[in-house]
Amino acid sequence: MTSGVNRGPTCSARQRREPHRGTRGAGEITEQSHTLALLDDGAWAAFDNACTHEECPLSEGTLTDNQVECYCHGAVFNMRTGEALVGPAVASIETYPVREEGGEIQVELPG
Repeated sequence: MTSGVNRGPTCSARQRREPHRGTRGAGEITEQSHTLALLDDGAWAAFDNACTHEECPLSEGTLTDNQVECYCHGAVFNMRTGEALVGPAVASIETYPVREEGGEIQVELPG
């Protein structure tokens, strides 16, 4: 991490057990809803839970590689970059830096 850079608050979640690859969990972090996903390569991804098409929860979608598909209308997003890859959604979702430290998964939120 670079010193001297203003960063937002960090939300921590204690890891209770080793999760399976491709699993995810949605939860309220502060007053916004975000999704946390464990990717196939062991990295974590955190992103907005609401699809930009009609705000369906992405936590109920299908995870494949680095992508999440919204169950409502099939929009697909890259979980690392937030880019909308397949419509009907055209706007990207927000993504957030994630790190593991001391047995916790920490998500850095804007602020």
